[in-house]
Amino acid sequence: MTKIIDTAASVTSRLPQLKAAGVETVIRYLTTATASYKIVRPEEARAIAQAGLKLGLVFEDYGGTRGYSDINAGFGKIHAELCLRWAPMVGAPDRTIIWFAVDTDAHGAQITDHIVPYFRAIKSTMGERYRAGIYGCGAACAAALDAAVVDAAWLSNARGWNGYQAFLASNRWVLLQHLPVKIGGLDVDPDDGQGDTGAFVPFGEAAAPEPIAPPAKPLLAKGSTGPFVQELLTRLKLEPEFGDKTDAAVRKFQAAHGLLVDGVVGDQTWTALG
Repeated sequence: MTKIIDTAASVTSRLPQLKAAGVETVIRYLTTATASYKIVRPEEARAIAQAGLKLGLVFEDYGGTRGYSDINAGFGKIHAELCLRWAPMVGAPDRTIIWFAVDTDAHGAQITDHIVPYFRAIKSTMGERYRAGIYGCGAACAAALDAAVVDAAWLSNARGWNGYQAFLASNRWVLLQHLPVKIGGLDVDPDDGQGDTGAFVPFGEAAAPEPIAPPAKPLLAKGSTGPFVQELLTRLKLEPEFGDKTDAAVRKFQAAHGLLVDGVVGDQTWTALG
């Protein structure tokens, strides 16, 4: 019976089927594109908790698939900072593991000159707030653990990649990914876990209350005034203001939460507020 899965798709509508199949933990994505279909959102995290399941988080942008141009210390800091902002919004407690995917068959300098500095920057940036985990080939997992730049390793299902068999046999992995299957109508990767896999109940042991529903008027146009604006500003803990000051306040909030929309406040902003 598969207890742990990872998937790029929202599981909200499939939670009864997943639970019936014996799934206990769903690992979902964080990424730099906050409008991406892959990213887990607060409403999905709440649904997972309310269904009695746990959530895990894995960050992936390109993960080295663009020739390692996005795997270096600079991007490690950027990616960690995004996770520091987004993980609390989906109910991740302090000290949980956030996994970072290096989804390539890495060798030699790709590991020493790119992957290890990438994770060193991640670990330094996240500090004591969250722990860092690597998802990747066996050689990359072993090197990151040896360099003490990660707290845990998740071995990719690519069995032909560098170091797979050796790292599998070492038993240093916390998560072990298997080949994709369908469960509850979703394309998922089943995983074995041992020890602390970073799974958590979003927003605590009991699901937090449902977020406050947005008002009937869903968008705030540039320069708008009226009760909707005042309610928004109150929830942002800002002084009631109108015109350009209102627009600036809203945009500042959106930018801080990765919710920037050109000239409007939409559902994502209201979810963040909730």
